[in-house]
Amino acid sequence: MSGTALSHTDMIALHHANTAPTWLVPLQPASVAKEAPQVAWLVKGLLPDAGLTVIFGASNSGKTFLALDLALALACAQGHWLEQRCHASGVIYLALEGNLAARLRAWEREHGTARQRDATFAVYSGALDLFSISTDGVTRIADDLLAQTIEMGWRPGLLIVDTLVRAAPGADENSVKDMSRVIENLTALGRALNACVLVIHHSGKNQDAGMRGSSALLGAADQVLEVRQEHNARTVKVFKSRDAGKDIDISFDLKVVELELDDDGEPITSCVVMAQAPDAERRYQPPPKPKGNNQRIVFQVLWDILLSLGQPGIAPAPDDRPSVSLDELIANTRALLPCEPRRAPERIRSAVTAMVASGVVHFENERLWLPSGTFTPQGQPRK
Repeated sequence: MSGTALSHTDMIALHHANTAPTWLVPLQPASVAKEAPQVAWLVKGLLPDAGLTVIFGASNSGKTFLALDLALALACAQGHWLEQRCHASGVIYLALEGNLAARLRAWEREHGTARQRDATFAVYSGALDLFSISTDGVTRIADDLLAQTIEMGWRPGLLIVDTLVRAAPGADENSVKDMSRVIENLTALGRALNACVLVIHHSGKNQDAGMRGSSALLGAADQVLEVRQEHNARTVKVFKSRDAGKDIDISFDLKVVELELDDDGEPITSCVVMAQAPDAERRYQPPPKPKGNNQRIVFQVLWDILLSLGQPGIAPAPDDRPSVSLDELIANTRALLPCEPRRAPERIRSAVTAMVASGVVHFENERLWLPSGTFTPQGQPRK
């Protein structure tokens, strides 16, 4: 009878049953449920040790530098990250948007060779399709990754996917059906590895509206972190959390690190994450300038093109910023560089890469635009 206690006869029958019942949906009384283990964190309040976490932000906000710095802090057993407690963990980094060579060398220069050499950290640079792949395919990838790390002497506790769009070629980001399939495969990969999955994603054109694409990702994620850049200030904060509050808001800086010189004597640069000093200790840092002859020539041409447009550009640039395609920039610059014409496109791309790394220009989806606070070619700050 619904809502009533079992009769004495029913209780005896149940007690003397030959086999214990196997419930389809086993229930726990409150006295048992309340004793469930607390959530474990890789980074206290920011990154749980399981489930799906998303970190998102606008282009050039620093989200990829931040994710890499986080990964190496865990892999090198630093014990803290941006003043938050963290635990040592093996990390697999799926670098689907390009290799991390310069960024790893910059981190090594800042933190020391020995720490990175001993890190439980491994990188894959290439293509990966977590949209069209079958369930068996996900299992094979997980087994392959796990076998390689075990051979290196460690197991992964964190898998970083950089970026979501590169991990799901052919998927419609605005489709709940497509994104649900990608989320299912990401979750299955994390479970098979017994690791947290951290996905790097972009914000929408209106950053205040949150992540780009379907809300399915926001709904499925256990933790969501937002990275913002406003003028020279960068922050990472908890946008959503199933198991912690949303009061964590951390400021950080990107420090430009000069590595070596390229064939033309131009500096190769990258960035590393630095904890931001308290307001009382901070000093004004002017916007970065292009360095070296090639960068200055490319920047001058870029400036002239953007100035001639005189109106807002094309997505993904913000509504108030004109933008130009990389192909157009190359076409207008190639005859001006002091090198063989056939090598000019390579030199221009190298100059653009260096200026993006140092924050002089923004670059996404083959289009370039200037951030606020950029210097004019004559050395005057741009409003």
